[in-house]
Amino acid sequence: MDDLKYTTASNIINLRQKAGMTQSELGALINYSDKSVSKWERAEAVPDAYVLKKMSEIFGVTVDYLLSPHDGWDQDPRQKKPAYSNQVIILLSVTGVWMLALILFISLWLLGNLVWIICVPIVLLYFFFGRFLLLLFMNDPQGPAIDTGMLFLRILSPFYFVVSLKLVTDGILRGCGMMVRFMIATFSDLILRVGIAIVLSSTALGSTGIWMAWPVGWCIGTGLSLVFYFTAIRKILAESPAKAEAEGEAAEARAEAAFAADAEMETL
Repeated sequence: MDDLKYTTASNIINLRQKAGMTQSELGALINYSDKSVSKWERAEAVPDAYVLKKMSEIFGVTVDYLLSPHDGWDQDPRQKKPAYSNQVIILLSVTGVWMLALILFISLWLLGNLVWIICVPIVLLYFFFGRFLLLLFMNDPQGPAIDTGMLFLRILSPFYFVVSLKLVTDGILRGCGMMVRFMIATFSDLILRVGIAIVLSSTALGSTGIWMAWPVGWCIGTGLSLVFYFTAIRKILAESPAKAEAEGEAAEARAEAAFAADAEMETL
């Protein structure tokens, strides 16, 4: 199957370039996007029968010609883009995610340990035993679906520490009646997650960029929640001395008034 993908990709590349077309122009002729054409030329998929027939008509060749190997082509997807390149990019990206998670873990550990006591077993369960959890919902222990699920869990699991902190601060904001600030932090996370997923998925990361958008959104949302939380704490602490002083003066005035009333009663 891989040989067929590379053979078809090589034929499409060379016939398109021979015809002087861009990927966008070819895509427009067959009612597909340039991203679909790029995917076929990277040998990530084989066009369906309808697309192959349309291409054969455009290039003036047969469908068999598109699917058969030919000597002398200048472009070969295997030479143009090594098969391991995406894997290297994904490996480096996941490593970067884990390094960021480690920095956050050490930083937030200084704030308190209760959150981590709850999160550590969940993170370990997802990271090391995620395959068994996925098999509760899937029948095939092998294949792209389970591999994608494992990659998703391993990217997201370290950031459950961040999410747990956000849940704590969000609970405090709601309890203090700061619903507007809570909504800003929450919707910023959701909206940015979608936007970042669109941007990253259009790069060499592909679908991995979608999973990486989740922790980015979580970190931004948590950062906003923490800013709102510490701002509220500082405001409360700043108001407390003045409030305590006012209450003390009022209590002293009440005591003096009561003492004066008692003295007046004694004179009577």
